[in-house]
Amino acid sequence: MQELLRANGVSKHFGGVTAVDGASLSVEAGTITGLIGPNGAGKTTMFNILSGTLRPDGGQVTFAGIDITGWPAERISRTGLTRTFQIARGFPSLTVLESLMLYAPGQAGDDIRTAIFRPSRWREQDRRIAARAAEVADKLRLTEVLDNRTEALSGGQKKLLEIGRALMAEPRLILLDEPVAGVNPSLSRDIADVLAGLRDDGYTFLVVEHDMDTVARLCDPVVVMAEGRDLATGSFKEVTANRAVQDAYLGHVPA
Repeated sequence: MQELLRANGVSKHFGGVTAVDGASLSVEAGTITGLIGPNGAGKTTMFNILSGTLRPDGGQVTFAGIDITGWPAERISRTGLTRTFQIARGFPSLTVLESLMLYAPGQAGDDIRTAIFRPSRWREQDRRIAARAAEVADKLRLTEVLDNRTEALSGGQKKLLEIGRALMAEPRLILLDEPVAGVNPSLSRDIADVLAGLRDDGYTFLVVEHDMDTVARLCDPVVVMAEGRDLATGSFKEVTANRAVQDAYLGHVPA
């Protein structure tokens, strides 16, 4: 498989605290790679470095063969690497359709000259974007609520909409921050099924998740971090059988 993302020897310090300590990971195209670890392992900091929210103090991040180390988030997003957030964001008064359309790239109406002097151009583009948004909503099982305001959605539907907004940006890789956090088990399974379907459609994901049932069903490979370092990589079965991983989650257990 093609390697799409690589972090090599990444480090990040906050004052005297080392949050990420020379950690490395890679994501291959067409996979759902899980990133797990106990609280304080450095997962969120690594995620923020990969997405450009934080600048690393050391190491290198490459995406699709391009060195993106230290790039700002908006520049990274334009290369095709985008992310979601644990707490769904957006505009409560917009409908699902409007929320999805908002994230389509390169909208002609964003140019004031085009908006005023060439309205036919942006109106035609809006029709295409609306059709694309409807396709994304269908993939995410949101068609029935397409005209509902986002504030009226359930927690699980808001999570799916967050994924949909990322899809509208036409990404090559999506970083998912706890996509089933706070969602009941039934909806968690539905979200996992949707993500598996998107993977089968050719999308690639790196997922930070604490729900081990979801990781076990969805992610392969799985990267484990602990104390700011990458500890193990493999299938879910392989990493959970790893003694060092067990010690990191449960504390050292005497042999």
